[in-house]
Amino acid sequence: MAISFGAGFWWLHGRPIDPMTGAILSVGNMLLVAVCEFLIPGVPGVNLFRDRQSWNDIGHLIVDNHAAKPVAWWVTLGLVGFTGSHWRSSVGAWPTNLPQPLQLFLLLLSFNFLGYWIHRAFHSFDLLFRFHAIHHDTERIHMLKAGRIHFGEELINFVAQVSPFLLVQAPQTMLIWLGTWNVFEGNLAHSNVAQRFPWWFHFIGLTSQEHTLHHSTNPELQNRNFSALPIWDVIFGTFTHPDGKKVTSTGLRRNPIPPAFVRQLMFPFSRVSDL
Repeated sequence: MAISFGAGFWWLHGRPIDPMTGAILSVGNMLLVAVCEFLIPGVPGVNLFRDRQSWNDIGHLIVDNHAAKPVAWWVTLGLVGFTGSHWRSSVGAWPTNLPQPLQLFLLLLSFNFLGYWIHRAFHSFDLLFRFHAIHHDTERIHMLKAGRIHFGEELINFVAQVSPFLLVQAPQTMLIWLGTWNVFEGNLAHSNVAQRFPWWFHFIGLTSQEHTLHHSTNPELQNRNFSALPIWDVIFGTFTHPDGKKVTSTGLRRNPIPPAFVRQLMFPFSRVSDL
């Protein structure tokens, strides 16, 4: 679904993606996944309308898009400007001479390499996990959980992952495409849609079965499958194949996350440490 949606636009229209088209595609993908959750649910009865936390999920998404990301852009641009003035050899290092499909593959591979280590760091350090816990505390997995990210985590993710590509001057249109792809991938990975894949596909693309393992209350499974491209989990020894693995519950084993939205925003800065 996500692959056909993004690739179809890229090839059929024959031009780079622009911000407005990217936004339209993202909204369209969300609506399509929401419909699929009703028509072919993975777990019957679980959907965004039956989850009391859905309003909070939407709230986190709004704060991220309209507050965290604008701030992150200013921080990123300032960091890139400072770094570029001191290490000019890095500026313009992106291989623009390569064919666009190859550039796009390189961007996707390297972006998710950074994302893998950042995500793993959020699980490795208590201070970082206090932000990431907001994403993990949910007991129901559906499409809206993809955007349930604390604004502090969004700031860290954005600055750490986007800055290197702006520094080497990766094409802006490709970065927009990548952002749109991340929406598609996140929606499907968190969706409650009955997805069926051959065993080998789980090594190529992130599936809902794989990512549900990551959201398990079982700490051993929760610290697996960090990357949106499973190849990095395979290489660095954190991949768990979903076949034969049953997730009985998702969320946090000890969950101190408050149910109220404002208190969730303040949680990482509170004194509660039982995670």
